[in-house]
Amino acid sequence: MKKRKKREPLKNPKAVSEILSGVLSGRGFDKKIRQYSIFEAWGEIVGPTISKHSRPAKMQGDTLIVEAKSATWVQELTFMKSMILKKINEISANSGISDIRFTQQKK
Repeated sequence: MKKRKKREPLKNPKAVSEILSGVLSGRGFDKKIRQYSIFEAWGEIVGPTISKHSRPAKMQGDTLIVEAKSATWVQELTFMKSMILKKINEISANSGISDIRFTQQKK
């Protein structure tokens, strides 16, 4: 019977999060992760009243698509667009979101 070789401990083990981050970054997913992190922060970005009447729906390239409950809210949010973009960049300076488009939610 053969003797098994004794395994040497790893010299510089890496955390799974570090490996995963490298893989995602190498494939270009890190930008998408930063963009979609804005979805969770929507309430912080626009406040509780507006977040009750709107929600981020999807990304189209570097454009955030936001659905609002009514045409009135679409118009109101359109007026606030530059302020919302500024707040997004304060929260995540490298989110890669360069524009926002507001649409009315389908019923």
